[in-house]
Amino acid sequence: MIPPVNYRFSFGPWNISEGADPFGPEVRSAFPHEEKFALYRPLGFEGVQFHDDDVVPGLDDLSPSEVTAKTSKVKTMLDNQGLVPEFFVELQFLF
Repeated sequence: MIPPVNYRFSFGPWNISEGADPFGPEVRSAFPHEEKFALYRPLGFEGVQFHDDDVVPGLDDLSPSEVTAKTSKVKTMLDNQGLVPEFFVELQFLF
């Protein structure tokens, strides 16, 4: 007999609208990632997907200590919600 599979689900914060229609004007103010992360577990999701520099935008212009500080802040937000990060690195295919 095949044992049951325990699926775990994740999605990216960009899937919760930033407040603007891509073909029109802003319809509401964007809200912070921490507020978005609070929605994940009640909806049955365990992880947050990130691409490239989603966690630290503009990381190429920051010092290593600045990058560490910003990633620590995001890790705390995820830990507070019982979430894990999942990364997809697409920029590597551009080089």
